[in-house]
Amino acid sequence: MSGSHGKSIRSNSVYSALRDREGQMWLGFYQLGVDFTMYSNSLFETYAYQPHLDTEGVLTRTILADGSRRLIGFRDGFCFIDEDNGTFERYYASDMRSPMVVSSILYEGKYLIGTYGGGLYVFDPERLTLSDFEPGYDDTFKNGHIFDFEIDRDGDLWICTSNGLFRHERDGNNVYYNRLNSKLPEGNIFGIFFDSTGRGWICGEKGLCLWDAESRQLVGDILPDKFIHNTRVRRICETGDGRLLFIYDKNRMFESDIEIKNFGTLTTPVPLDNKDMDMLIDKEGWMWLITTNGLYRWDGNKVFYSYNFNDGLLSQTFFHSGSDMDDDGRLWLCSSQGLVTVDIDNVTERQRPYRIAITDASVNGIDSFGKLDRTGDNSYEMRLDNGGEVNLAVKVSGFSYSHPGDEVFQYKLDNAKTWSVVEGQHTILCTDLKLAGLASLVNTTSPALSYMFNQYLNTNYYDYINNYRIEEFKRLVSEPESEKYTLSALAAKCGFSSRASFFRYFKRASSISPSEYVKSIGKNNREQDLIVGKM
Repeated sequence: MSGSHGKSIRSNSVYSALRDREGQMWLGFYQLGVDFTMYSNSLFETYAYQPHLDTEGVLTRTILADGSRRLIGFRDGFCFIDEDNGTFERYYASDMRSPMVVSSILYEGKYLIGTYGGGLYVFDPERLTLSDFEPGYDDTFKNGHIFDFEIDRDGDLWICTSNGLFRHERDGNNVYYNRLNSKLPEGNIFGIFFDSTGRGWICGEKGLCLWDAESRQLVGDILPDKFIHNTRVRRICETGDGRLLFIYDKNRMFESDIEIKNFGTLTTPVPLDNKDMDMLIDKEGWMWLITTNGLYRWDGNKVFYSYNFNDGLLSQTFFHSGSDMDDDGRLWLCSSQGLVTVDIDNVTERQRPYRIAITDASVNGIDSFGKLDRTGDNSYEMRLDNGGEVNLAVKVSGFSYSHPGDEVFQYKLDNAKTWSVVEGQHTILCTDLKLAGLASLVNTTSPALSYMFNQYLNTNYYDYINNYRIEEFKRLVSEPESEKYTLSALAAKCGFSSRASFFRYFKRASSISPSEYVKSIGKNNREQDLIVGKM
């Protein structure tokens, strides 16, 4: 094993190794921390069909998994694999008008392949031939964008394009919908979803419209007020209990019952704003949120898992409309570093074996780990000496030995109604005594206390507190003992949560920087070097 191969170890500088009682191998590297069992627990795998194809390190965009067959789309073409027959066929940019494959579907024994800017192709898996789709329409299927396909319960094929919506009926009749001849919204048509009632949800660039299976017409303006009918919807799924789930506008989530009577916003435990997102529902009813910045599994309530490199993922960047679930319930996910596959049975058996623990704690910059009392398997209690201690920092670890940027933690303070989230770091900062807490201490309400600060003191609560912190800093920096501390350490002692916020507020309140203030009070050069030079 050497560090030159992605599935091996990160570095050749192995300084220690241990095989534990559970058979896992632990490796300690020079300046690169610790790995266990050859980098990951291999929950996820990167697909390869040797000797023809290894997708590790290859950007994949679409996948269709049908038994032993795989149709994999790339930025520069696609490949077809039939593992049972030993078939492998690869098509490149030179074989297509546009090599960027963005959608695919199996229809009546043949694969339809949609491209970005190159129209629609038909691939025959028996003859291994590639041809144009010829329904007798205009240039859309030659040079348009083909975003999505779906088959309704009557067996008709629906094609979502940059030039409207097409319905290709099994009897050969073809119907074309656009904003002039129907209720179709203006702009690109990105997708269509048929729910369990047969109703079709058409996702357009400018909003939603519906296909009524009974009247066989597109209908608009029938969704109730406050529904998300005038925004771009990226994905729609239906759960086993009949809930409709929507991903829309900047990757927010929305849910509705099948009758469209009860609906509203759905909030994930971890904020997923500004992440291009797709969604699958696995055979156990869990949601998989597939984003451009992470992979998550959610039961729709409180249980939420995130996956990273330690689970076998080579990338955290996944693509919209680049996922599939085969007949066995195995998931296939397209990422920037390969085609990822996972067995749901293994996910259930090996759901997060790591115990989360607190590894350090400080109050106002002073080590306070000894004040922590364990009250349960995952609960701790710390009693603060007085209400003035308002800056609490707690460090946690899941002992997964992953990069902090890949990990997500949830925590809840005593009496809090909701869980808070820390993403991309191992430190939980609980800063500032909240206005509600102060109001409770003086036996009044938050609005009344806020009114008092603004009306009688001509300031707000946080400015009031920060002014006291600035005065405390000025007091501390004038003391001889201050030469032992950096400005950042002194700021933490005064209750500031970060060096940046301290410097920003000090300059706003005093019109000079903290270092300029140190010079102005006449500290000698040695003391200035100790205080200012060690920032």
